[in-house]
Amino acid sequence: MATPFTQLHLGSDPSGWFLLLNDTPLPELRAWISARCGRPLLADALLARHPDDPAASPHTSKVARGLPKTATIGDLPQKLTRLIAHAQDLLITAQAPHEALPLITDLAKLRKSSPLALTTAIALPEDDEHGLTGHLMWSRLQLMGVTAVRTMAYHLASGEDADEQPGAVANTRVQWLVEGKPAAGVLDSLCRCSLVTFVDDLGPYETQRLWLVEGPAIALALIARDDHNLPTIQDAAQTADGKRWLHASLGYLTAGLRHTGKSLPDSATYGFEQGPAWLRHQDEVSRILRRLRRADLQWLLIEVHAKLGRPARAAKEANGGVLPDELGMAFDALHNLLRSPQQYEDQKDLRTGAATMTESRDEAAIHRYRMLLQGVVPDEELEARVADVAQIWKRQRDDAPSC
Repeated sequence: MATPFTQLHLGSDPSGWFLLLNDTPLPELRAWISARCGRPLLADALLARHPDDPAASPHTSKVARGLPKTATIGDLPQKLTRLIAHAQDLLITAQAPHEALPLITDLAKLRKSSPLALTTAIALPEDDEHGLTGHLMWSRLQLMGVTAVRTMAYHLASGEDADEQPGAVANTRVQWLVEGKPAAGVLDSLCRCSLVTFVDDLGPYETQRLWLVEGPAIALALIARDDHNLPTIQDAAQTADGKRWLHASLGYLTAGLRHTGKSLPDSATYGFEQGPAWLRHQDEVSRILRRLRRADLQWLLIEVHAKLGRPARAAKEANGGVLPDELGMAFDALHNLLRSPQQYEDQKDLRTGAATMTESRDEAAIHRYRMLLQGVVPDEELEARVADVAQIWKRQRDDAPSC
C-alpha cells in the first residue's frame, strides 16, 4: 500500500508560475504538465501502480495559475496555503527550483512553524543547470527541515496515446530514479511504489540515458531537419533514413558505451527498447534544435558534443576505428544545417536585426566544432569541414545588413 503524500509541482509558462497539486481531477492538465516536464508526475505513477488504493486516490484539488515568478506565499489562495501548511508529507517538484526560491522558502518557513511533525522534500530535476543545492539560500532551507533528492526519468516518455496527448503517456516501463536511501515520510512512500527506484549513484544511469536516449534524439532531429524538414521525432523515426538510423545506431552506441566500461547490466536491453519508443514519440524537432541559432552556435555544438560526439567516438573505437555510416549521417546533417541560413531558428531575428552575428562568437563556435569532430572524422576531413563553415559564416557576416 502506498502511503499518502502531497506533491506540489511548480512549472513555468510565459506569464510566470503555475502550481499544481497532484490530486487535481483535471487529467488533461496533469498530462500537459507531464509533457512539459518530460516525465509523468509522481502522483500519476502512484495512481497507475495503485488504482484501487484509497490512500493514493484524489481527495482535493487547488490550482493557481499565472503567478509572477517573484511570487511569495501571500500570492496563493488561502485554501491552497492551508492545504500545503498541514500536509503531513510534502514533495515539491519543479522545472526550475532555483527560480522558485522565494515561494519555496515561504512554504518551508510556514511548515517549520507547525507544531506537527511535517516532512518536506524537494525532488531536484536532472536538468537543473543552476543547481539549487549550490545556492546561498539552500542552507536556510535545510535549517527549516527541507531535504533534497536528485531524481531522473530513466525510460523514454514515448506516448502510446500520442494522438490525444503528444508525449504525455510514458513508456510502460518508465522508472523514476531517486538517488540515496529511503527515509521517513514522502521518500518512504516513494519506496513503496514499483515505478520508483532508489539507487546509490545516478551517474551511470545519466550517462546511459545521455548516450542512448538524448543522443539519438538530437541525431534524429538533425536528420529530420536536413533531409525532410519534418516537425516531430516520430515523423523522423518513421522515414526510411530514420528507421535505418535507429536499427543500426542504437546497437553501435550501446557497443560504444560498453567499450568505455561505463555501461549498466541492462544497457543492451535499454538500447533495444528505445527503437520502438521513438516511433511513438512526438517531441518537436524545433524544440530539440532550439540552440541552432546563427547568432551564437557554440551552445548547440557543446550540446551535440556531449550527446553525440563522445558516444560516436567510443562507437568508432568499438567498431575497429571505423565510424559507422549511420552515425556519420547525423554529422553530415549537422554540417549541412550549420551552412544553411534558412535552417537557423533565429533567421527572422537576423533579418530584422534583433539578433546579430559577430566574429568572436563565430570563432568560439568554430573551436567547439573542431572539438566535436576530433576523433570522429579523419583529420583532413575535419579541417575541410571547419574551413567550409568558417568561410560561409564570414560571408554571412559580411553580407548582413548594417544596423
